[in-house]
Amino acid sequence: MPDNEAELEPSERVRTLIQDIAAGYVGEGKNKLNKYADVREYDGTCNSTTIYRISENNPDIDIDMEALLQGIADSDSEVDPLSMKAQAYVLCGNMKDGDDKHQIKLISMNTPITTLKNRFLHDKGKFWEIPDKVLNLRTSMNVIIYDKTVYFLDMSGETLFNMERAYKIKCTEAVNEIEKLKIISDSEMFRSTATSGQNPRRFAAFSKSKKVKTSKGKF
Repeated sequence: MPDNEAELEPSERVRTLIQDIAAGYVGEGKNKLNKYADVREYDGTCNSTTIYRISENNPDIDIDMEALLQGIADSDSEVDPLSMKAQAYVLCGNMKDGDDKHQIKLISMNTPITTLKNRFLHDKGKFWEIPDKVLNLRTSMNVIIYDKTVYFLDMSGETLFNMERAYKIKCTEAVNEIEKLKIISDSEMFRSTATSGQNPRRFAAFSKSKKVKTSKGKF
């Protein structure tokens, strides 16, 4: 995540950028939201046609929302942004829904600082190579935070909260609980299979209620 704020000139260019982003998602005709079939709670599955939602009080996956928001709030504008190895950037603002005011953050999980290769500026009758790093802001977002609810538009947003670590911890807890039920004939093989590859994702939403179902032979 970037640690500093970037100011764009002319200042109204930020508004134009936001309008371009909005047009791409909710504009008339073809838009980026058309590919999504539903919105559901994050459960470790990975469906490209689903928007996954996570609240800060999600009972299955712990997310450090406060750390993220504090990091954004404490951004240091004295750092040269071109010297940073930023892996994402955030557009922060407010929006109204009737009389209610909500905070919204649009996050792109793409590096905003890049070097343009084979790009040239025209000046004094010649094309001159662009040697400097530039700020490259995209109109496609990966994560939206509406107040304190997170929406993953794709799974690249998992890295924001180290979700892989979170569901691996959840998987280990689930495997321990299932083994206690003594319904698995080969617990070592079960543990090895459950904790390898993409299988830990399947346990992201494991809960005690599901554990009860396993005791009835529905696992």
